[in-house]
Amino acid sequence: TVTIEVARMSRRKYPVNPPAVAASEYLSSSSDPFASEPLPEMQHAADLGSNIPSSSVAPYTYNYDMHTASDQWHSENRVLAPSNGKSSLPSSGDHLKFANDKPPATYNTLDVAHSEDLKQSFQSISSNNQNQIHGTKPVPDQSHKAGASIISKRRYYPVQDTASNATFRKFEQDVAVRPGTDQQQFKLAPSKSSVSQMNQAFPSNSNYPQSSPSQPNQEMIQQQFGSMALQHQPQHLANAVNLSQEKNLFDNTVTPKPELPEIFRGVDYDPSIFRCTLNAMPHSSGLLSKCKVPLGLYIHPYKDLQNLTVISSSVITRCRVCRTYLNPFVTLLSNHKWKCNLCFRVNDLPNEFIYNSNTSINKRPELRNCTVEFIAPSEYMVRPPQPAVYLFMFDVSFTATSTGYLEAACRILKEELDNLPGDSRTMIGIIAFDSSIHFFNLKSSLPQPQMLIISEVNDVFLPSPDDLLVNLQESKELVVSLLDQLPNLFDSSRNVHSATGAAMQAGYKLLVSLPNFGPGALKMREDPNQRAASVKEIPQLVPATDFYKKLALDCCGHQICIDLFSLATQYADLSSLSCVSKYSAGCIYYYCNYHRTNSAISMKFEAEFRRYLSRNLGLEAVMRIRCTRGLSIHTFYGNFFVRSTDLLALPNINPDSSFGMQVSIEESLSDLKLACFQAALLYTNTKGERRIRVHTLAVPVVTSPDQIYGSLDYRLIVNLLSKMAVDRTLVASISDAREALLNVILDTTKAYKAHIRSSQKSEVILPSSLKLLPLLILGLLKHTAFRLGTSTSLDARTFALHQFNTLPMETILLTIYPALYALHDLDKNEMLNTVSGAKLNPPQLPLSWEKIYKNGIYLLDAGTIMFIWIGKTVDPRLINELFDKDNFSSLPDTYMVSLPDLNNPLSNLVRKFLVSLRLSRPVSPPLYIIREDSRFRKEFSQNFVNDRTEATMSYFEFIVHVQKQLA
Repeated sequence: TVTIEVARMSRRKYPVNPPAVAASEYLSSSSDPFASEPLPEMQHAADLGSNIPSSSVAPYTYNYDMHTASDQWHSENRVLAPSNGKSSLPSSGDHLKFANDKPPATYNTLDVAHSEDLKQSFQSISSNNQNQIHGTKPVPDQSHKAGASIISKRRYYPVQDTASNATFRKFEQDVAVRPGTDQQQFKLAPSKSSVSQMNQAFPSNSNYPQSSPSQPNQEMIQQQFGSMALQHQPQHLANAVNLSQEKNLFDNTVTPKPELPEIFRGVDYDPSIFRCTLNAMPHSSGLLSKCKVPLGLYIHPYKDLQNLTVISSSVITRCRVCRTYLNPFVTLLSNHKWKCNLCFRVNDLPNEFIYNSNTSINKRPELRNCTVEFIAPSEYMVRPPQPAVYLFMFDVSFTATSTGYLEAACRILKEELDNLPGDSRTMIGIIAFDSSIHFFNLKSSLPQPQMLIISEVNDVFLPSPDDLLVNLQESKELVVSLLDQLPNLFDSSRNVHSATGAAMQAGYKLLVSLPNFGPGALKMREDPNQRAASVKEIPQLVPATDFYKKLALDCCGHQICIDLFSLATQYADLSSLSCVSKYSAGCIYYYCNYHRTNSAISMKFEAEFRRYLSRNLGLEAVMRIRCTRGLSIHTFYGNFFVRSTDLLALPNINPDSSFGMQVSIEESLSDLKLACFQAALLYTNTKGERRIRVHTLAVPVVTSPDQIYGSLDYRLIVNLLSKMAVDRTLVASISDAREALLNVILDTTKAYKAHIRSSQKSEVILPSSLKLLPLLILGLLKHTAFRLGTSTSLDARTFALHQFNTLPMETILLTIYPALYALHDLDKNEMLNTVSGAKLNPPQLPLSWEKIYKNGIYLLDAGTIMFIWIGKTVDPRLINELFDKDNFSSLPDTYMVSLPDLNNPLSNLVRKFLVSLRLSRPVSPPLYIIREDSRFRKEFSQNFVNDRTEATMSYFEFIVHVQKQLA
């Protein structure tokens, strides 16, 4: 059934007869391709005829049964239309009925939907072309001959040939389709040229008022005109958001997933492991270029998983040509054959698949899970699995030991010895260095550890090659004894030199201060007086020497990974030192101004060092990324060494590291339904088993820009942009990176406005999937890594740049745009059921001081740091329940670092919420509990991205700046 509504409305209040607003007027304002010449915004009623009802909208609804029409006419594509000024419709008492008894007298705007199908339908009527609507029969050619009729309720009304074509051509501009379940509803707004015909076809009714009362609000319109569905818009217009006018940007959207065909709906896929910036792949590079969105991948290959599917099989099924592993997106041609989803070659299934009666082929775990792990047979081993070897190196110079780190590090290591990943073959060694290198002989037959000192650091040699690395189980007592004695051995030392480069040549694990002696010596390159200057060039971000890069490459070739802990109280030149970890797949930890008296930083170091010692490790790893033919992967981001175009060498792989990469479309994908990617990580676990962890990702191939814009993952896009900005900073400058980030908004906005054909040149209009993109890019521009005009040390900036390349995406996004929660309302939020159990899911507040009230308590989670802010007028009962203090004045004027363990519902809820936020995070954010008048207020305020600071714009000012650039 097709319900046809003819609506007459006015744009403003008119005393006599209001003018009609044609659909073409709306279409022209939105630059729709169907629109013809636009009508003037307002026209006098006298120009349109005097018989139009003066109600704002008078929809006439007519029910037409297509399926009862005779085969002679096949009127599926017809639309009711008057002919030669004579009404071809029955009277209002027959089959014509009003949609509402008393519609409101004025109407503000009419939302009109577009449809390509309808456009083609009208063209087929006027030009004798055949077409279909919803799979119905095509319209015969004779439908436009003289005497052709419109069938309705088994009745038909003749439409003369001379007027029908002109009428249909005009309605072609004014009519659009609103999709429904069983029927299509056509909303017709009469245009100027057809008003006189419409007046005779739809005479004025006395039930409608002849004057226009005051304009109703939107809620009243929706109530009284529910049948008109005012909110229905064309897909590309419904998804458009004008950021110049949009106020409520904040949302908590779910993690997007590709919309795969029904056959793949049962496949187990975790988007936190492997995902694409686009959940719909453009069929060509031209379409991708037209949309101006980055195409890339994110992978967290060694993430800790609770339910990892492990497959033990004598045969691992792979494509014989491209070596793709069997996965859920291959095509099973028979019980003997399968077709690769990357290179499309046909392969044989192993006999184990065919004759295993216990499990059908379709239920094989590798065909049901996107992430699986194989226990690798011997052909995947170049040599037998090696034991895990840990070499800890401690800086014992006066500068380092005065911070108190050595005592803390030795204590934590002693307590975590039993938790070090490994087996009975695990080996350990300990070295200390200042201007000399101090080796320790820990042979199990010795009564106590022996210290061997090498003072010639320019030509390092090993004084006792056989006993510097010992079996942990056999020599555990000596190791514990050395860790107890080590802090006291160098307590009285005043040696300020640090031969770090020389120590790294023997092995490197822990660093504190600037190496200023021997090979790899570094000099002070930072001028503290220039930190806050708005300079465009910061050349000190590049390494001062290639010594550490060459050392890292040598280590990588021998499967040695170097992890770097920097606890310096002064400049340490991380931009040079970080190369040893970057090219050996290691990690970098930085603790600015560490001292044992700084409880927050001390707690952070202890928590992260404990996790570092006990986390899972993969040894001697390599990772290869494969993709569907026609796609190529380039420009990898992370800590690794690229051994070949698609092979990453990873001496160690840990659960805290992630990787990014860009993807390009080299050939057309038009003949494909899915584009697939597969990452294979080959590694040795600490138990000596060789394993292969395989991750597979599939996204549908599409041809429409609307599908592309609707599939965008703004979180992953920002994550990829941050990595690209880091690369641009190191290759060019920070100013170039900042300009590139701004150009992303400009290019994407221009491309989308060209797609929807918007005539508003200076407006910032983006698809709803990207409405938070400018806000997050503003957060990037205010981030420690990219900000200018604010005092930022070189080491802090270098460390921030490094984190963008390695941290998991969830943590990175929190550093860009922190999460703000109202703790005083925490008990009013419902629990969210997840796989790991029920947890709190409070609403996230925009980062603006206008959302902060003095009688509230707020938690700010910035990923690597947390704040709890307490307002001056908070209820003393809340302060007592959370902090065990009587009132606001009794709180310390500096800060607190932890919540007391109090036995009341609110305290238990808040502490549980903090634990859930920190759970499985690779970094342990320190907690600062501050009062409203605390001197640490500035550190808290600088995270408010929406607000203006001394050197940065507010979000509103940023949008105005973007508008000026667009204009």
